[in-house]
Amino acid sequence: MALAFAGKSVAVSAISMIVRKSFDYLEKYAKAEGMKSVQERLERALPQVQVVFDAIDMERIRDQSEALDAWLWQLRDAVEEAEDVLDEVEYYKLEKEVKTRGNKVSSSLYKCKRVVVRQFNSTFKAGTFKRLLDAIRKLDEIVVGVERFVLLVDRLDSCTSRQYVIRRLYKKSLEKEIGKKITRKLSGCPLAAKLNGCLLVSGQLGNLISLRHIYFSGILCGFRPYFGYLTSLQDLNDVYVPLKFASVARELADLKDLCYLSIHCLENVNAEEATLAKLDEKEYLIMLSLTWKSSQQESYTEEQVLDNLEPHMNLTKLKINGYNGSRSPCWLGNTTIINLTYLYISDCSYWQHLPPLGELPSLKYLYLICLISVKRLDSSFYGCEQPFGFPSLEYIFIECLPALEEWVEMEGEHLFPQLKALAVMDCKELRNIPALPSTLTYLEMDSVGLTTLHEPYVPNENAEPQKSSLSRLKICRCPYLETLEQLNQFLYLEELCIEHSALPPIEVWKSLIALSCLEIVSCHELADLNGMEELTSLTELKVIGCNKLEELPVVSSQQFQASEHNQVVTACTSYLGRLENLRISSPFVLQWFPLRSVTSVTNMTINSCRCLPEEWLMQNCNHLQRIGVRDASHLEFLPSIMASLTSLESLQFSRAMLIQSLPELPSSLRRLQILGCNPVLMRRCRKSRGRDWHKIAHIPDLRIVEDEPSSYSLHSYM
Repeated sequence: MALAFAGKSVAVSAISMIVRKSFDYLEKYAKAEGMKSVQERLERALPQVQVVFDAIDMERIRDQSEALDAWLWQLRDAVEEAEDVLDEVEYYKLEKEVKTRGNKVSSSLYKCKRVVVRQFNSTFKAGTFKRLLDAIRKLDEIVVGVERFVLLVDRLDSCTSRQYVIRRLYKKSLEKEIGKKITRKLSGCPLAAKLNGCLLVSGQLGNLISLRHIYFSGILCGFRPYFGYLTSLQDLNDVYVPLKFASVARELADLKDLCYLSIHCLENVNAEEATLAKLDEKEYLIMLSLTWKSSQQESYTEEQVLDNLEPHMNLTKLKINGYNGSRSPCWLGNTTIINLTYLYISDCSYWQHLPPLGELPSLKYLYLICLISVKRLDSSFYGCEQPFGFPSLEYIFIECLPALEEWVEMEGEHLFPQLKALAVMDCKELRNIPALPSTLTYLEMDSVGLTTLHEPYVPNENAEPQKSSLSRLKICRCPYLETLEQLNQFLYLEELCIEHSALPPIEVWKSLIALSCLEIVSCHELADLNGMEELTSLTELKVIGCNKLEELPVVSSQQFQASEHNQVVTACTSYLGRLENLRISSPFVLQWFPLRSVTSVTNMTINSCRCLPEEWLMQNCNHLQRIGVRDASHLEFLPSIMASLTSLESLQFSRAMLIQSLPELPSSLRRLQILGCNPVLMRRCRKSRGRDWHKIAHIPDLRIVEDEPSSYSLHSYM
């Protein structure tokens, strides 16, 4: 997406949205200390920014004030930088949301109630959030500078235009007062009321001809005319077209300053009414979302409606949801919308042939979700007129195209020369994908019938041959991909996840000199870990659900420690010397080389165990800071060596019903969490009275509860 800075169409609401989303991510997934004051300062300053933009004349501003003109350009650069980083964060967020769906394919990402994976934080490199922090700080520095221009614009313009903000009101007691409050805000005209999450507007709303922004939560509805007289309005979000009141679309005709439009229930609009909306005349419109909620109309009618909703060429972001036509709109994929950078198409069940999207010269983000009738992506998808082959595309996200069988290349042509990320999910009939450029940094294949990975190509034919830039690769549930020998091409690969798929040959590990994060999940044929000792850069390792690595008889803790493998641990050379974060499904995995010789682990998580690996813990005691057991229902006791783990800071267990007492614990321990514990242990840990209280009294973060949580969230160690 891109924020419009053409003419007077700077939308402060867009900046506000960027700020809100950014702080949502920073609050949930990153340690953004000290940023609360930044957020509050930005929220206070944005209304002043709006005042400045309402007052100035963009065409004359350079003559009026060079300082103000320079500040405006700085603001534009800061906003665009923040948008770029936010787009990247949202792309990976969407990717993780999709991964939570399990093996079931939902009807749509838009409709599906998905939960973001708890370990979402670990998916991103620290650099992504650092860039977001830096971008927001830079935006804050520039936005707060607006104060010195407020008096200036008072001299440039009498500031007759006004902005009215209707904020969310949640308490019922406030609903009775809203009419009076809005009356005071709007100079004596009671024009709105808050009812059950809807903003009910009356005909008198048309008196506010200078109104530019309305902020509300819910559905915009009311008595005709809804908003047709608000000719200065720039934002209309989540507008629902009521049945038999399709004149809502007609009222868009005179809203020539619209920048953002999101409209639902287009099944209630006919082709003639769609034409009257005159979207192609709205030169400031940069974001458009079109949604059909049901398939009450004939396919032909919906095709005509979408044809007649052709936007202006300045549009940069487009979403089409629930469209039931079988063909593409006549304006999508040609030179009409050359500025489009973001395209999201979902839940279009009858759409069979995609338009020549490859001819869109500015397209950077492409999402194709739940298009169940699409069978082939070929030359008609790439286009044939210059430019073609997606010259600017950076991100492709494809999910749930169950009929897709072929994704063919263009003979003699290189596609996607700027591509950075590709994710393909739930396309089980798809056997091949085109050769991808060496610019690709992220690749994910999940539930795809892929048989091979092609060697990457160099987009510039005159450039010297170079290895792929791929840094993150995920291969999940690809049963026909029998080998990953091609991985030796990816010298810069940093993160590799293999799930329900074949592993690369032993000799391939030697070439992965940059690999820092490796996840192996449910690879049932994996019988050993040989070759992984070559991963000299590995810092994070996850080995879960690999049955053959856990096919050992049940033994006692003493037998486990005395096993032949562990007796030679301290004598052998230490491998994986940089490994810090380790997650395994069972301690028996630690008996396999090279894990049995590791001495550098700081964070360790075990899914389930009967006993803790005492000797292995001791050989890591100088570094081990956190230990967690997600399911401790078979763990009978904690070993006496716990007090010797002098670097240990956090100890967490869930469903620890068999543990009845605690050993001495190290003085370094800052957090102890035992969820679903034995009643006997609860009594022993009573404050000042329990027998084990003296062992835990020094721990500041202490939580020992008898009730087993419905969903246990272990702190992220990986």
